[in-house]
Amino acid sequence: MLHKNSFDGYWPFIVMMPTDVNERVKYMSTLFSSLISLEILNLFEWDRELCQREIIAALHHHSNKTVISMLKKLVEIGILEEKVKPVQRNNRNVKIKCYKLTEIGKWYNLLFRDQKTVDRKIVRNSIIGLATLFLNRFLVYGDELDIDIKEQLYSIIAGVVDSIKRKSVKGRRDLVVFGSIALDIYLTQPIKIFPGGSAANIAVSSSRLGLNTSFIGKAPLDFIGLQLLVDLVEEGVDISLVELDESLKTAICIVSNWLSEYPQISCSYSSDNPPVITKLNSNIIDVCRESKAIYLGEGICNIYVEILKSIGDRKPIVYRPQKQSIELHWEECSQILRYNPLLVLDEDKVEALLRKEFKIPEDLFKAGVDNIIILKGLRKAILYKDKTAKSVDIEMPEISIVNSVGVRDAFIASLIYNLVREEDLEKAVKSSMHLALYTALQPESRKTIKNNTQNIMGYKFS
Repeated sequence: MLHKNSFDGYWPFIVMMPTDVNERVKYMSTLFSSLISLEILNLFEWDRELCQREIIAALHHHSNKTVISMLKKLVEIGILEEKVKPVQRNNRNVKIKCYKLTEIGKWYNLLFRDQKTVDRKIVRNSIIGLATLFLNRFLVYGDELDIDIKEQLYSIIAGVVDSIKRKSVKGRRDLVVFGSIALDIYLTQPIKIFPGGSAANIAVSSSRLGLNTSFIGKAPLDFIGLQLLVDLVEEGVDISLVELDESLKTAICIVSNWLSEYPQISCSYSSDNPPVITKLNSNIIDVCRESKAIYLGEGICNIYVEILKSIGDRKPIVYRPQKQSIELHWEECSQILRYNPLLVLDEDKVEALLRKEFKIPEDLFKAGVDNIIILKGLRKAILYKDKTAKSVDIEMPEISIVNSVGVRDAFIASLIYNLVREEDLEKAVKSSMHLALYTALQPESRKTIKNNTQNIMGYKFS
């Protein structure tokens, strides 16, 4: 039984009608005045042609006159298309009438069919085509009704994204990733464009490794933002807690020098409205509390402090601060270190701390962290483990780089994957360095990590 005010059990049919009211009446009276119109429509497959003789034979319980009359009406209202064909019958040339569904007729055919019996490809294509046509008509008539086009588009995109978010909801998360999403533009001929954003890259790579991953950030309410979110959903990433903001512009990252260990990436976004969450809710806290691991990337430090203060229990927490956070907000961001995250620093962030006269690793240990990883290019990492100044240097062989963008993100994803599996930290760092180096052979910003730690590019390790 269908419940009042509920959409459960309803299929999202859209019925196209003529603009002229008299034509609409004619449509309705033709289609719904007699069951024979529905019987005729149900005889047709999507692109199949049926001739008059076949239709009459199939509907032999009706008189020939009744069937022919209804065929004529369906042609008049544009549901069927009529074609006269010459054929040879009993050594005579005769003309017969044959029919096919028009584009509008196909949707009415679908309207009166059991969806389970219709080819899934047909249903998929028809819904996409119908939605496109509906949106086109909606925007046209929006002008007549004095509805602002921008307002219409925001409303439509918000509704679509809301549906996508609900669809992406997972159960308990293995990993919660905080940070931003962006569009990477490579300065080459021709220009190459990839979905990006460091945290979004980590979420995708983690999902590809098999971790049930949730991405939490802020996304613009435009078609680029919609596509970036769809990309995440298609990778199996949960985006149900992503915040939508119609005033936010898509973060654009210009990429150059990607054939070296040190790619140059310049991203544009407003510091007054960054593409990261700026407020918390109970759902975010609950997801973090229930997850097995958390990654803190680009974001507002007091938000992260509040999260860590609320979740209480010990789990792998990887913190990779932005250079800007170190330079402008370090007093606030250093509070995160009190919660003993695994701190990951790139070389430029180490330099920013040294300019603040920080002793590394001593002052970072005093602030609260136990373990620090410093990434130097793609092939070297320094691990300070268990609050000791003694470092473990990890070096990789040279390779011919195809694209170094996203390799460090792949390292983070692999590292978290190994930590969730309770791997020893030093071993996890070594294996993750090997796996991440392999991803430099991939042209995309978002890397697929081959989870084979026995032999990567011919290099064996334990």
